[in-house]
Amino acid sequence: MAHELLRKRHIIGSESVELDGRLLEYDTDKYAELGANILYDSSEAELFTEANPAKVETAVISLEQVEGAEATAGNNELAAAPGAGNRIVVTAFVIQNESDTPLVMVLRSGSTANGWRCLGQNQGDGLTKTLPPGHEWRLNENEALNLQLSDAVTANYSVSYFIEEA
Repeated sequence: MAHELLRKRHIIGSESVELDGRLLEYDTDKYAELGANILYDSSEAELFTEANPAKVETAVISLEQVEGAEATAGNNELAAAPGAGNRIVVTAFVIQNESDTPLVMVLRSGSTANGWRCLGQNQGDGLTKTLPPGHEWRLNENEALNLQLSDAVTANYSVSYFIEEA
């Protein structure tokens, strides 16, 4: 008896949907992801019948959001380290230079070199990124999310993330 994950379905409106074996829910205020593995035998038409029961495992993940401005050269903590055995998972971010002075902005996992870099040459220059489910930016275990600035120049930021076990 072969077990397979349900096939990918596309997201329509604000419904709950199955995408690459994970159940996703969207609404207008918050995004929540339910990790779901749905195993089945035979065809989708026979799913959840007495002859073909399915096992569904889910876990709710709530998004956090931080936003604000930093103007200190070096690392600026945006989200604290989540504790041993956990890590921050970034789903979307915006970083933007708010001055007339060129500014290098780097989002980092702790103080390491990995992350996203942007040169804001002019006021309003920045970087926006939305990372789809399954392709989020996973920071190193128990490291804070930092915004490193090359100079003491104002940069605005907005970051959506959740915490998971590492």
